[in-house]
Amino acid sequence: MRYEWSRNTGHSELREGIPDTDYPIAVLGYGGMSPHLVNGVTRKVAVSFQQLDDANARPFHKDVSFSHLRALRVGSVWQNKRHVGEVRYDDFGLTELDFSPGRWRLLSAITETQEGRPAPLNGRYRASTKDERKERSWLLEFTLPDKRIILVPCMEFFLRCYGVSELIPRALSSMSWDDAMKLFLVNTTREKSTEGKWVIRPTERMQDGDRAFLGHILHTSYGQRAAKSIADQCVTESKNQELIFPRVEPWFSGKVPVSARGIWVRERQTFLALRMELLGEPTGPGIVAVKMKKEEDSCSEDDQSSKQAREGRRNFTLPPESKLKVHIPNDAHNFGSPPPERRDPKGERFPLGPKRDITTIFERQSSIVLSPDGSNEPGVQLTSPDALDVPEAHRIVMAHGTLLEMWRALQALQAHHPENLLGIQWFHAERGFVNDDTPELIALQPFGENEQVKPDIRNWVTRDIKTEPPRGILVLRIQASVPKTLEKKTIYVLEVERRVKQRRASMKKVDEEADSYRGLAVVLAPTTDFDKWLRDVLSRIRYVAGHVVELESLHPNFIEAFKHSQSRTNNKMPFRASALLALKKAGVEL
Repeated sequence: MRYEWSRNTGHSELREGIPDTDYPIAVLGYGGMSPHLVNGVTRKVAVSFQQLDDANARPFHKDVSFSHLRALRVGSVWQNKRHVGEVRYDDFGLTELDFSPGRWRLLSAITETQEGRPAPLNGRYRASTKDERKERSWLLEFTLPDKRIILVPCMEFFLRCYGVSELIPRALSSMSWDDAMKLFLVNTTREKSTEGKWVIRPTERMQDGDRAFLGHILHTSYGQRAAKSIADQCVTESKNQELIFPRVEPWFSGKVPVSARGIWVRERQTFLALRMELLGEPTGPGIVAVKMKKEEDSCSEDDQSSKQAREGRRNFTLPPESKLKVHIPNDAHNFGSPPPERRDPKGERFPLGPKRDITTIFERQSSIVLSPDGSNEPGVQLTSPDALDVPEAHRIVMAHGTLLEMWRALQALQAHHPENLLGIQWFHAERGFVNDDTPELIALQPFGENEQVKPDIRNWVTRDIKTEPPRGILVLRIQASVPKTLEKKTIYVLEVERRVKQRRASMKKVDEEADSYRGLAVVLAPTTDFDKWLRDVLSRIRYVAGHVVELESLHPNFIEAFKHSQSRTNNKMPFRASALLALKKAGVEL
């Protein structure tokens, strides 16, 4: 089968984990998932590819980590690990599908053959070299009022229509139902507001586009059954040591507008939707997503009242040293990159009509900020041990800023474990790695005026380069020796600069960090060029506005995000627990 395709004109970032070929290859489809977990967290999937510059080439398969499937859309064209183009598919046009029970069915080529019906794809689309009648991948079939049929591969529906966070399909395919739900929701108790709206409590990793999905899998039996069945299938079928072909059902009922691109496998009768997107939310009660918003109260250490934050007491503020210098490199050392190309072509949108009432509210969770005993210098102190009724979440808070505290915590750990932490340095764009006492940050490249990015993404780097320096990144390098095995490791830790804001406490103004981000613990593959990798990752951090959890990967570079958990028992080194966690993520457990 010959594929017409168009080559991109914009910049394309290098994507690790993608097959590396000197010739263009198109993604044809997804096959079975491996019964074995990779590092206990994800599965590999057999992805079908087609070489495009050789008319006689046959489709071939490569096992790819599940985490890369959002990038490897069917029809995307890749060369040298870069997205270089798109296959030209037919556009079905905007339509409305009915996801109500009885309006769709699950089928596969094998089940159709067994029941004496023709193969669903009619031999018009071959994602592998085997007989279509032996194909085990599942499809969703929808019949429109005009009798036309739309077929949607279950894996496409799973990847594109089960929320917007990549974590959702990855967790459902690799975890038990209970463990997956813990990643989605902090509380799985069904709650309703006084207005009868569904209440959900998403975790930090969930996005706004996940709220409808989370509401349905928590509050409806059919939504929960559909999502749970995927997790149950993967757990059960992995025990058989055979490839897993998930049967994916809709998690909602009713009509929803969709867009579909693909090919006609039966002329103007049956359309294979190789790409599908939901263009609206399913109907239902309103949804209220409740998230925690941490706020800091101030008190002095000698305040032992139950209130713990009394008016008129001394107030804490971030000291000047917490503001680290942002080093803006010259052009030769500029670690920003041109923007990645737009992945999806622009097109008209479905007239959605009334929009479902989905909102997010924030509940306040206070943290107590303590000024140190007997000194005007800011520091970090625990609540007095006598204050037994203070909740754990209120016991400690940063003093000198997250980035500086992390640097100091790692230095302290090196002093205690010199045999395992051999060297700790920070990266200067022109001088390389140095170990000066106070680290500096690498400035992110501001977006150009002609670059097409959302205003909030543009402003996240800097609102105005003339009045506000670009946001910076702290890059640390740790030379380590793994306890017991004595394996030598080079670990990189990346931290995103927090902006500082002022708020009024009593009659004074105090400075505090305006936002929070996870850090990145990184172990690069031996073949990875550090400069190229850093240039790429700093550019990508801009496009995710510092939400580095979206940059996690396993192959060939190990990149994992970590939270900043403050130590409950260490007054002078509150981020010791965070530093230990970063090292542990990278395989060095002290």
